[in-house]
Amino acid sequence: MQWRDILGHARTRLGAAACSMALLDGEALRYVVAVGPRDGRADALGAPAADALPGEVGAAQRRGEREDADVTIADELAALGLFHGVGEADIAALAEVCFVRRLAPGQVLFLAGEPSEHLCVVRSGLLRVVTSSPHGDQFVLSNVAPGQILGELSILDGKPRSADAVAAERTELMVVPAAAVRALLDREPAALRAFAMELARSVRRLTGAMGDILFLDLPRRLAKLLVADAVAGRDGTYRVELAGSQSVLAAQLGVTRQSLNKALTGLAKRGWIEVAGRDVVLRDVAALARFVAS
Repeated sequence: MQWRDILGHARTRLGAAACSMALLDGEALRYVVAVGPRDGRADALGAPAADALPGEVGAAQRRGEREDADVTIADELAALGLFHGVGEADIAALAEVCFVRRLAPGQVLFLAGEPSEHLCVVRSGLLRVVTSSPHGDQFVLSNVAPGQILGELSILDGKPRSADAVAAERTELMVVPAAAVRALLDREPAALRAFAMELARSVRRLTGAMGDILFLDLPRRLAKLLVADAVAGRDGTYRVELAGSQSVLAAQLGVTRQSLNKALTGLAKRGWIEVAGRDVVLRDVAALARFVAS
């Protein structure tokens, strides 16, 4: 099987899962996500832009040097699971053509339907991948965090972007031209296997999310998300920092903000969580886990 066949199959599965997620939940297409104005665009990725790194700094980044550490772009690319097993020379070739983009909160990286000629790797910040209904309502498909990639489907099969991508906060990206990635896949079986594994993870993630919408009510989906995202603090408590407003969390769960507030209040009344500003403190992780499984 050629890599284009693998991508075609993965795109079909991912598209079906995404559509099902948006349609299965009764509220999924009845709200609008506050992701910033559509004219808050990054310029075309292949051209110089205001958010590109200027002058000597930009040149240094192209050579793979970082301002804040002795870590090169080549090192960062090699550390990605996407390029597991790829040789140093091939990684260096990708780093040579890679460039850096910086996005402000709410800035649109690209829109669904636009041509795709780049692979994006998040260095810092957070990107939100959003799909829209014909009426303009939106559903958050995924959050792309540091070390994760975006655009592997479109840049490899040559089809347009399948969703919008918006910066949820200040975000820095490494951007690799599609032609360089395609050439690598054509000559390196190890790179092809790594890409296939990445696509498999994406299919499994969306399939699991679709299952949650099918079989779990909102309070249980919320509890599952909180347990999965919780981080232990120095005081021993577990907490989740909301990456944006509650409207964004509601969009991630496929519900209205009002429904989310009701679910949060219900968990808080049971004594399992406490909402403190942008933080949700988990008071009883075990109880939440039992609740999800019940």
